[in-house]
This record gives sequence, C-alpha cells and structure tokens, in this order.
Amino acid sequence: IERWGVWSDAPEAEIVFHAPSLELGEQAALRLDAHMYLDSNITSQRLIVKQDDQILWAGTRGAEDQDRSLIIPLLPYDPSQEAITLTLRLPDAQAPLAGGETRAVGIGLKGLTLLED
Repeated sequence: IERWGVWSDAPEAEIVFHAPSLELGEQAALRLDAHMYLDSNITSQRLIVKQDDQILWAGTRGAEDQDRSLIIPLLPYDPSQEAITLTLRLPDAQAPLAGGETRAVGIGLKGLTLLED
C-alpha cells in the first residue's frame, strides 16, 4: 500500500465489494480511479476486466489515460451472490527495472466508486 493507493502485484488482481443498496437486476457501474505502471520501456499496459467470467472491458491504457477514470459497466445485480468480484487481468505487468522491486506491477488503484442508475 502506498500513500496514494495500492499497486497490483501480479498479472491478475481481484476487486471484491458489496453493494447492499442495489436491487435484483439493477444495472450499475464501477468507476476506477487508477493509473497504469508505465516507464521508458513500458508505454502502455493491456487491461481486461471480468465479472463472472464475462469480459466487461478490455483495452490498452497509456500515458494519455493516466488521469482519466475508467467506467466499468457491471452485470445486472444478483443479490444471491455474497459479493461482486471483478478480476483484472494485466498481461503486461512486470517488475520495475530500478529499485529492487520484485512485484509484477500493473495498475495503481487510487479509488473506486459504485455508480448506480
């Protein structure tokens, strides 16, 4: 955990959260305030976001996206599930060259917000 948020530390990460205010079948979205790990050798990173094995968002994020939130539309809410789990696949995550870091850094999560209709 950093002062500003948290880095992913592997090519796959999970975000697990509860949404008690949602009703059965209600559509919501999750706003991720995040930036990708970039340096002189890594100018962009691929990101795939899944919920229940369904791809919700897939694309590449680079320097031009660093200050833009990412809005992920979620599947219709199913209250029988204990929590909502999003899987983030980061195929380009890798350890930084400098500083002795060993984590495969991909995305830095600064915050998230549930957006209800």
